[in-house]
Amino acid sequence: MRETATEGIRTFTLRRTFGEERFISLPRAEGDSAEVLFERAVSFLEESEASLVSVEGYGIPGDSSENIRTLKSALGGEGFPITWITPTPGELSLGGLQAWAVSGARVEPIRMDGQVVGSWFEDDRARYLRLGGIISESTEQARDGQARRVFRALEKGLEAAGMSFADVVRTWFFIKEIDDWYAAFNRTRDEFFAESEIHVRLIPASTGVGCVDPSGPSLVGGLLAVRPKDSRVSSRSVPSPLQGSPLEYGSSFSRAMEVNAPDHRRLLISGTASISGDGRTVSPDDTEGQIAKTWEVVESILSSRGMGWRDVSRGIAYFKQPSDSILFERFLETRGISFPTVFHHADICRRDLLFELEADAIQES
Repeated sequence: MRETATEGIRTFTLRRTFGEERFISLPRAEGDSAEVLFERAVSFLEESEASLVSVEGYGIPGDSSENIRTLKSALGGEGFPITWITPTPGELSLGGLQAWAVSGARVEPIRMDGQVVGSWFEDDRARYLRLGGIISESTEQARDGQARRVFRALEKGLEAAGMSFADVVRTWFFIKEIDDWYAAFNRTRDEFFAESEIHVRLIPASTGVGCVDPSGPSLVGGLLAVRPKDSRVSSRSVPSPLQGSPLEYGSSFSRAMEVNAPDHRRLLISGTASISGDGRTVSPDDTEGQIAKTWEVVESILSSRGMGWRDVSRGIAYFKQPSDSILFERFLETRGISFPTVFHHADICRRDLLFELEADAIQES
C-alpha cells in the first residue's frame, strides 16, 4: 500500500490479489480550469494503465454538461459513472476531482435509460459496485417524490449488477436546500429502508450534505456496495466512540462501516460534523471549534479500528462558508498531517453546523 503525491494530484494505491486499486484526488487550486484538471487525470491514467470505476467532480466552474462531455471524451468513453456537483457562481476555488480506478480486473458498466450510472468489478471473493450521479427523471416533481425515485433508481442499479440494498455499505446524497427538507428526506429514506428491510440488516454509512447549486435537481444520489462470494468477506457497522447513533435522532445511517477481506480492511466513515454524544451541536457558529471537534471524532473512529490518518485513502471536507477552508488548511499544517482530500462548498444538515468531513481508510492484511 502506498501513497504518491505530485503537483496537483494525490494517489493512494492498494495492492490486491488481482492487481491494484487506485484512489485519486485532484484538488482544485486557484485558477485551475476544468481542462487543467482533466489533463492531469488523463496523464495519470495513461501512465497507470488502470480502468476507471467512478469519477466525482466538485465545484468545477463552467457549463456542467459541457464539462461532463469533455471529461468523458478525455478519459476514454462512457464506461463509468460521473457524479457532478456544480459550484455556486463566484465562489472561491474549492472543489476538484476524485476517481477510483483498478488494474488487473475487468470493469463492467451499469446502464439505465441509455446512461451509464454505475460500474462493477469482482475478484475471487467479492463483487464491488459503485453507482453515482443518480437523479429523478422528473426534476419538476415534489422533493419527496424525487427522493423516492432516486432510491428506486439506486435499487434498479443494484439489481442490474445482481445485488440488493443488503449489499450497500456506503451512500452519498447531495440535497438541494437541505435546511428546508432534511427531515422529509430522512422520512423518505426511513420508509424505503423499512420496505427493503434494511433495518433488520446493516445500515450503510452515509454522507448527506446540501447541494448549493440553485439550478440543480433536488437530490443527487450514489452508493458503494460489496457482495461477498464467501465467508472470508464481511461487513460490519462501526460505532463512534464519541457520538451516539444517528438512529437516535432520526437519521438512518451508521457512523462508519468496515469491510473485511482476506487481503485488506476498508473503513468507510460517514460525513461527520461537530456533534456531541448527546446529539447537540458543539461550538455552534465557530468553525475552528467545529473543525477541532470533528477531527477528534473522526480520529477516534479510526483509532477504534487500529487505524490512523496515514491509512486514509480519500476524504472530502465540506465548508458552509468557502473562505473557512483556510482554517482547515492551517489546522492540518499545525499537526503535520496530510492525506488525499478535496474541499467543497456545501450546506451541512443543521443551520449552525459549518464543517463536515468524510473519510475512507484502508489497511492491507
